[in-house]
Amino acid sequence: RTGAGLIPTEAGQRFVARTERALQKLRSIDDELTLRAVRGPEPLHRQLTSTQLRALVAVVENRGFSLAARELGVSQPSVHRAARELEKLCGRPLFHRTASGVEATPAAQQLARYASLAFAEIRQGFEEVDETHGRMQSRLAVGSLPLARTELLPEAITRLLETHPSARVTVADGSYDELLHALLNGRIDLLIGALRSPSPSRQLVQEALFDDALSIVVRREHPLLHSDTPDAAELANLGWVVPREGTPARDHFTTYFVERGIEPPSMVIECSSLVATRGLLMKSDRAALLSVRQAKVDIDSGQLAVLTDPLPGTARPIGLTYRKDWQPTAVQAAFVDELHHAARC
Repeated sequence: RTGAGLIPTEAGQRFVARTERALQKLRSIDDELTLRAVRGPEPLHRQLTSTQLRALVAVVENRGFSLAARELGVSQPSVHRAARELEKLCGRPLFHRTASGVEATPAAQQLARYASLAFAEIRQGFEEVDETHGRMQSRLAVGSLPLARTELLPEAITRLLETHPSARVTVADGSYDELLHALLNGRIDLLIGALRSPSPSRQLVQEALFDDALSIVVRREHPLLHSDTPDAAELANLGWVVPREGTPARDHFTTYFVERGIEPPSMVIECSSLVATRGLLMKSDRAALLSVRQAKVDIDSGQLAVLTDPLPGTARPIGLTYRKDWQPTAVQAAFVDELHHAARC
């Protein structure tokens, strides 16, 4: 407060900036969604309430009113009422009942996405206010693909917490598609792992940290370890543990054999879990195409062994994926710096 009136503090300026970013997400409802909205003195996004939007997000994510109500800690009729009010404002149905629950329309999914991103901006606004007062306890939600889980991510988190011990860190794992959905909807801040080509969305930025090639990994007493380096024909006769279709590592696995005129192995177990892959390798003569970084702990301990040098043509970029308009808090920015440091080591 001054003689000329009120002016915002540094914390206030940051919160105003975050609020404006949140409102811009909600303006996108009017800009990009074709809705037969109820006409009124205000744009549609100004007619919506936080209760309606939170109910929408919960129903879309949980695919049902009962689970949504449980998540929000309110009664199921309250969620129904908020959803119906929202449908009335939008001028169209937002949900369809199915045999397995409730299915959100494309319009509802888009509306929920903008609402989730707006709520994320407001949460970050409060966190930045705390940061200006020295309370470095911002939330960091990271989606991790298999390669990053064993070394890169633990090192970066450990170093972050040495300097920011109050930071709240959440690590989410899952399939690439699941983590991508969470990223686009603001439930995680960034995704770490193998980058995709082409990028899955124009709304994302992919930032490479390093290139990583794949080697053939087997148990320490595998019979082929005591013979000459196997050729592609011998490898094709092995049983394999492979990632699921559509992943970069699976594409490299198939390409390796196809380029040598050999039918890719058919005796495969699809598995995206390193823990399960490790168990399958140790209890059989199967092989897996893995990054040495990914299996480093078991290789160093002698539980697993590298059968071949990195296969030619299997290098893929490992890095960060984040939303193009993502503006990290100080804690989140510090974590990105630690990831760059860990990748260089």
